[in-house]
Parts: sequence; structure tokens; C-alpha cells
Amino acid sequence: WQPPPVQAAIYDHLYSIAAANSSTPGLVSGKAAVDFFSLSGLPRPLLKHIWSLCDPQLTGALDMPGFHGALRLIALAQ
Repeated sequence: WQPPPVQAAIYDHLYSIAAANSSTPGLVSGKAAVDFFSLSGLPRPLLKHIWSLCDPQLTGALDMPGFHGALRLIALAQ
């Protein structure tokens, strides 16, 4: 999934915020993602499911496309 340009710019900015709090350089670590995604108010089990969809290789971190996908799924779930 590729976000439209305006949405991509917003998602890129949010990625930079989440990645800045990450222990994994250049990626959003699981801990940073939990902290960030919890702000959505969605139940933790749902966020865990979204994570599993966006980190299918079980790397424990999200790259930008994975983060974009997670944001999209979170937005749809809200």
C-alpha cells in the first residue's frame, strides 16, 4: 500500500518522530511503536495484531513502509 503524497508527508513526519525514540537506528523499534501507537487509544490486542501484519518477518522493528501500513490500519480501526 502506498499512501497519497499528502498523507505520505504526514506519515513520514510521524515516522521520524517515532524513529527518534527508537533503540533501532533508522527503524521504529517495537518499544517505540508501542509507545507511539498506544496514543491511538486502540486496545493493545488490536495493536498487536496490526503489528503482526506490518512486521511479517518478525524483525521487531518497522521500516517506513511497515510504519505507514500500521498507521493506515490504525486509522481504519479508529
